[in-house]
Amino acid sequence: MSSATEASPVLTACLARCGTDQAAVLAGIDDVVGLRPDDLVLAVGSLVEGLGNDKSDLDLILIPGEGDTDRAEDELCWAVGHSMVDLRILHRAGVDSLLHRLHDWARLPWNLVELAPFEDSERLLLHRLLEGLVVHPPDPGSTPWSWRPDRASVARLKLQVARHLARTVQVDLVGYRGQGDDATCVLAAQDLLGHAVDGLLAAHHLTNPNPKWRTRLLARLPGDWDRPLWTRSTGLPADRVFWDLHRAPARPEPHSAAAHATRCVAFARAVFAWAEHHLIGRPAPARVPLVPVRDDDRATGAVLPALEFDVDFFFSEQGIAVARLNEFAASLQLSEQEFAHLLLCDGRTTAAAAQAAVGQRDGEAAPNVESLVQQITDRGLVLRTPARPAETGTVPPEDAATAAVERLSEVLTGTGYGEFLTCFTPSVLDPRAWRAARDHAPPGLRAVVDLLLLGRGVHPDALPPDLAESVAGLTAAGVLAERQDGCVDTDGLAVLLVAGNWLICDRPQPDPLCYLGDDSLALLSRLTPQGTRACLDLCAGPGLHALHCARFAPQVTAVELDPRVARVTRLNAALNGLTDRVEVLSGDLYQPVAGRRFDLVVANPPTLPYPVADLPAPRVGHGGEDGLLLTSRVLAGLPHALTDRGRAHLVGMTLTDGGPGRFGDWLAAAAREHDLDIRCTVVSHTPLTPGADTCERLIAAVAAATHTEPDRVRESYARLAERQRASHVSAYFLQVSTGSGEVALADVSPAGRGGTWFV
Repeated sequence: MSSATEASPVLTACLARCGTDQAAVLAGIDDVVGLRPDDLVLAVGSLVEGLGNDKSDLDLILIPGEGDTDRAEDELCWAVGHSMVDLRILHRAGVDSLLHRLHDWARLPWNLVELAPFEDSERLLLHRLLEGLVVHPPDPGSTPWSWRPDRASVARLKLQVARHLARTVQVDLVGYRGQGDDATCVLAAQDLLGHAVDGLLAAHHLTNPNPKWRTRLLARLPGDWDRPLWTRSTGLPADRVFWDLHRAPARPEPHSAAAHATRCVAFARAVFAWAEHHLIGRPAPARVPLVPVRDDDRATGAVLPALEFDVDFFFSEQGIAVARLNEFAASLQLSEQEFAHLLLCDGRTTAAAAQAAVGQRDGEAAPNVESLVQQITDRGLVLRTPARPAETGTVPPEDAATAAVERLSEVLTGTGYGEFLTCFTPSVLDPRAWRAARDHAPPGLRAVVDLLLLGRGVHPDALPPDLAESVAGLTAAGVLAERQDGCVDTDGLAVLLVAGNWLICDRPQPDPLCYLGDDSLALLSRLTPQGTRACLDLCAGPGLHALHCARFAPQVTAVELDPRVARVTRLNAALNGLTDRVEVLSGDLYQPVAGRRFDLVVANPPTLPYPVADLPAPRVGHGGEDGLLLTSRVLAGLPHALTDRGRAHLVGMTLTDGGPGRFGDWLAAAAREHDLDIRCTVVSHTPLTPGADTCERLIAAVAAATHTEPDRVRESYARLAERQRASHVSAYFLQVSTGSGEVALADVSPAGRGGTWFV
């Protein structure tokens, strides 16, 4: 076995993540194939690039010295540390040939007609040669050899492949729309969006060709990534914009499918125009001063038409040629400023907004936008969109559902329903009080209360006219459900007014899916989102905290594990007119927002201490035997999710001996481990004594939620208390920031009082 130079810090950290080191890796190679002085060994793949995780394999490439061919090209694997090693042996002659082919290809004129002559495996190998970390360098005395490809050439290759494939999809989109295949049109548009992202990443010299890493690579782009693009700038991170564009219509039909495809194609054109300039040296984009056209602009006036899906461009010495693909013989020649206007033809940007965005060069007259629109119309470049609802007399189902939900707030306020709801104690959800007050409500309001609060079936004819008109749309949205007797009901949901926001959630029941409880309301009263820009609501449920934060912060992300609940969260955002501020993602805690940071993190995770081994899990979830299962995961992720001055608010319960001592020790350990400063307020200690009022209510609720006999639940909790050496369930609030491991704990619970969340 030959010796190796000392590993770089990056390589050392990468190997440590696999539970190994440089010496062990080289020893393994020596045992399997024999390691020689002239061998080059590279660590490559997702771990090296910071994209993988603790389950990822360690990928290695071994390239023997010049003329060394007695070890056949092969792929081998073995275990090292707690990872698998995948070793690929490549002969130097083959690698040299690939590098020379790339060198020669990169010097050819830019050509999009044919796909670059490189297999997917070759493109991946070029990227890995570019990014690989040296584990074992060739002996310094061996023949010098340049094995790193040129980064610009690899990026150019990635752009060419993305551009060529995107043009193919653009042509296909026209065919799918012509056949009325709306679902395939939507899926193809998402495919096109992926190719556009590859082009954007290539322009930033992020050359990994594997599609699964797109979002993680987008998260590495600078904050002003969309500033140079001729598109509708949002000021949002690139990965957020990608997901917003990727979001498909709930029910593809001609209008929504065309709108989705138009957005994706417009984005792709803008990205590829800038990327070609940036990588290939095309003349136009950087010389046109741009002011972002933001989605929240309220400019009025004529809207620029959208372009046909297959409209494309070609830079030449004479200017910029624009035509539908396969029709460039009859192309339209545009100046740089005209082309900038053309790329803003997305069916949403007004002519005035585009004119302001593109600007005007000194000594040059501004383009005549009306003339440009007439030219592209005459050339057949304008998209022939499906008829709008007003033209056909019918409303597409998705539009009707969205409009009905957005209008519901105004309708309910007009009926007096909101005023009725404010008569009840906000921290107590009491259906008995609702039923008692219903009979004293004005006659015209009672049917609304029956439908939206009490969960009763109501015939649409009994509802106020404005609400009756919305029944079809609300049914399509899933707010209402039709019954066989002609009535509609909410299928267990209620519409409440909480702290100024409308909220669709489950009515009080033992095992709710869209949960709203007194802990939710208690946490809401402690939130201070003022002055924040980006907020994260974990375990969001129906979105109570996300909606509140969105009244103060421009960017709020709600993460909910159950897709059914996430759907209700989106409905609530629409109901409150906050869809432009609230992003709803379905996933497990931080997983959907990996790599992003927030000024405020809010979490109300399931924290009910629960005898996991004895009882089936309730639908609403639980916190493990001590109640801290999810709280520990939330705390562990905060150093990677909070901004430098960010903070988090959590609420929860845990088992104690009636005092905060043991829980305080747990918090201190968590604070030290994750470099957090934690302020904890304990507000109650509820005895787990059988027969005690609060304990019996807990037992009854768990029994109903799990369809278990109360005596069995009671016995299970008695065994749990014994295992945990606990006598009480304690309720607490946490305020957390990054810091040095400090904990400040206050126990404000007076002995012998009732209640859980308020003193």
